[in-house]
Amino acid sequence: MDRKNRVLFAEITTDEPKRVEPLLTEIVVVNAILRNGTGFKIRTTSEGESAQELNRLMLSALRRISKGTTLKA
Repeated sequence: MDRKNRVLFAEITTDEPKRVEPLLTEIVVVNAILRNGTGFKIRTTSEGESAQELNRLMLSALRRISKGTTLKA
């Protein structure tokens, strides 16, 4: 499969938003980030073979910081 730039819109829910927010800005280029009471809504562009791969990579990184994190894309 070809690696292409993909746009990801995601809702991230976490028990520890203060710990997760720095990671979001560090690991991905976030085009837009909105913080709500329990997490974030983000829009980002990243390169990958599939949207599923990008979702999996992002969720894995976020869960290393906070096990209670979920990602809904």
